[in-house]
Amino acid sequence: MKLNYVAKVSTNGKAIALLKVFDANNKSIQSVTSSNNAITSDQWKHQSLLVEDVTNVHEILIGLFAEGSDGSFKDVTLQVQNENGVWENISLPNFDDNLWFAEPKDDYLVRENNSITLKTIIPAKQLHNTVIDSLIKPHAYLKLHNAFAIIPTIVYANEKGTLPETNPTNLQHFINEMEASNSGSFTKETSLTNAIILWNAFRHFYVYQEDLNIKWDALLHQLLKDAYHAHTIENHILVLEKFLTHFKDGHIRINHNTLIPSYENTYCTPINFAFVNNTLVVKDTKDTFKGNIKKGTIITEINNTPTHVFVDSVSQYVSGSEQFKRVKVLRRINEGKLNSTLKIKTNDDIEIQLLRNTSYKENEDFYKSNLHEKHKEVTKDIYYINLSKIDDQEIDALIPTINQYRGLIIDNRNYPKDTRHRLFSYFTVNDTAKWLGNTVVLNPDYKGVKQTFNSYALNKKKANIMLTTKNVMLINENTISNGELLAQLFKHYHLATIIGKPSAGTNGNINDLKLLHNFSIIFTGLKVQNPNETVFHAVGVYPDIEVYETVNDIKNNKDVYLQDGIEFLNNTLNK
Repeated sequence: MKLNYVAKVSTNGKAIALLKVFDANNKSIQSVTSSNNAITSDQWKHQSLLVEDVTNVHEILIGLFAEGSDGSFKDVTLQVQNENGVWENISLPNFDDNLWFAEPKDDYLVRENNSITLKTIIPAKQLHNTVIDSLIKPHAYLKLHNAFAIIPTIVYANEKGTLPETNPTNLQHFINEMEASNSGSFTKETSLTNAIILWNAFRHFYVYQEDLNIKWDALLHQLLKDAYHAHTIENHILVLEKFLTHFKDGHIRINHNTLIPSYENTYCTPINFAFVNNTLVVKDTKDTFKGNIKKGTIITEINNTPTHVFVDSVSQYVSGSEQFKRVKVLRRINEGKLNSTLKIKTNDDIEIQLLRNTSYKENEDFYKSNLHEKHKEVTKDIYYINLSKIDDQEIDALIPTINQYRGLIIDNRNYPKDTRHRLFSYFTVNDTAKWLGNTVVLNPDYKGVKQTFNSYALNKKKANIMLTTKNVMLINENTISNGELLAQLFKHYHLATIIGKPSAGTNGNINDLKLLHNFSIIFTGLKVQNPNETVFHAVGVYPDIEVYETVNDIKNNKDVYLQDGIEFLNNTLNK
């Protein structure tokens, strides 16, 4: 086996290479180095290292060192001599691949595709790459403090499935044991196991971790400590929720078949709450509510706790952007199991015990303040459409009507009914930005990540007629995921003036992770950036014109978003 490389150094420097091979027991078989024949020139020089016996080679370690001053390497190749005496190349990753890593840290690297420079901030640095012989046993090679871990990264398979073939009896026994653990009592072992599974899923695969400042080791230490002390299943839920807040992912939700109500079995009080300038107020009440509370009433206490303290406490256990956490907190306050209670106190010192007996599913529009009809004329010059209530066929049928108006208000404050966004077909622009990510993770610790970004693939075929209106799009913190995708497109291509509040900052297809004891977690699994390639996660779409709602607006039943949209279009159309 032969290692070839080209290197050069700055004044008084040395460029040294190391080639070391190990057997299956991680025992070093042979090690060669160029330390006694180092490259000391400031011009590119070629050099080789030779390992003669490769019979039992299982692992290969390549080391590149710079001593005394900066050292640069290029054209690093690894060759093995076949039975005919011909040297054959073993494929190595490019230097811009994270499989090449530095000690003590990557700050000392200047990476390029075909060369790499080690900056001598301290007397000696070293660059390592573990080379994997894919014909033997592909794996990643990780140094863990005082130990090593071998982690498979490739699964072999034939036409029947993965290898080695599973013993059906053993598999069924394993499944039975798993099901028995789900139906048994909750234990400390279950708590720790769920914590470990969850941490590994996010550590190795969470696609937004590059946008977040996560201290993984400290986070694991705290998670295991909390999981160990979670003596009840209810405490276990809080431990998982606390961990998940670090990812600022609005899609994140913990599900459980009995402890956490499903969408169909979620009930609310007959009151819709809202935040106005960090003050919790009554947004609306159901017709069936007979209490002495009106729209705009300020809530000062929840369950005998000052509102700001209660809200802050709940916020510690919800994941999402700052703006979307407010949406989740409102739902946490209002939602619960059938006939559970919520005690509130108002700024008028009125205390009332509310019963959660109103189905959220059957009254979702009420709780999302989504009370406008599908579409309507709002002035003689302006038309309005509500994306959460109108489908693609209705969009097609409405276009001739809309084009009779000079302005259009597109209400995108709730999840769109037409998730394929037929409306985008009525604009001449085609999406050419690269912003919807496909991520392949090749190695543990989110290393060797390959990401490709694509444009929006739907509705490439344009309609026969185009929209001719001046457009406004309304958004707020309820604009999430698929609704944000459309808002991102409209903002990037200047198809509408965006009016409202920042959107949720949560977009991308979701993953579902199953845990022990009937728990499961959903989280975002597809990375989305802004079409201009800036960070979107936990940031959201920022409006061109921000809306400021007041308590008086709520008392007067004024939709300030819609009114601001009308005012903007009137001013624009009449210039």
